[in-house]
Amino acid sequence: MNTIEKQVRAASQAWIDAFNLGKVDLMADGYTQNALMEVRLFDAKPTTFEGRDSIHQFWTDFMQKSPNNLVYTAVNIRVIDSHHAVLSADWSMNIVSGFITEELWVKNAQGQWQLERDNFSVISQHAKSNRPALVLVDFQADYFAAGNMPLVGMEQAATNAASLLHHWREHDLPIIHIQHIFPDNNADFFASGSSGCDIHPALTPKGNETQLIKSDINAFNNAGLGQVLAEQGITSLVITGAMAHLCVAAIARQASDQGYPCQVVNDAWAAPEQSLIDTTAATLSFGYAQMVTSNDVLS
Repeated sequence: MNTIEKQVRAASQAWIDAFNLGKVDLMADGYTQNALMEVRLFDAKPTTFEGRDSIHQFWTDFMQKSPNNLVYTAVNIRVIDSHHAVLSADWSMNIVSGFITEELWVKNAQGQWQLERDNFSVISQHAKSNRPALVLVDFQADYFAAGNMPLVGMEQAATNAASLLHHWREHDLPIIHIQHIFPDNNADFFASGSSGCDIHPALTPKGNETQLIKSDINAFNNAGLGQVLAEQGITSLVITGAMAHLCVAAIARQASDQGYPCQVVNDAWAAPEQSLIDTTAATLSFGYAQMVTSNDVLS
């Protein structure tokens, strides 16, 4: 990370800290005098606020809703030159979540970074500030004893995952089911149109739960997982499923890199061999995820 990116990250974090403390004057000071802010609420046309005073009034009014716990994830900073950089990110807080299309940061004559343009959207509204998502990865027939790719520990993993699923449903927390289907109907497993793709009956998604279909290892790549996390205001992930060293590990690594704390449930995942499970657990726990049991989570 270069010096400018570090400086912009620090300025952005200082603004977030001011927001979470409800210090509107400090927030407003983070903008240039002639800053422009565009806010899009859900599907409505954007509303424009021109100048620091107008922006100050917007945030003053917004604070009446008692927002807190603002967090940025999937942060990307593009350095334009020594005095300009653009930040984009997903964000969530206790009441709403969304994404930042563009924060244009400029370096003033005093060497401070300020916002000259702030363009963000609100895409979801929710009532809970702590929204850990339960992610159930590829609990499909081909991974069980009668399937084309049976895994070590899959039956026990499904039993423990089912107890977590019941808990998440009871507490009305976000649930994400991920299903792997290869486009080729001649694939060795999870072939399109085959019964091997079916999700285990104990873990069948309900209508109000998110179900994503992927065709490769990482559900962030072509299944829209990142968008779901932003839309639902998810703050952390509890990950279960298979295969431990591939699809589960890929989600944990990328989610962690994007700023989502992750727990991997080590009695609710499976792989072709126990050695792969052990190695993956050691690797992920070093820097990407906390390894927990299903009882840890439930307690």
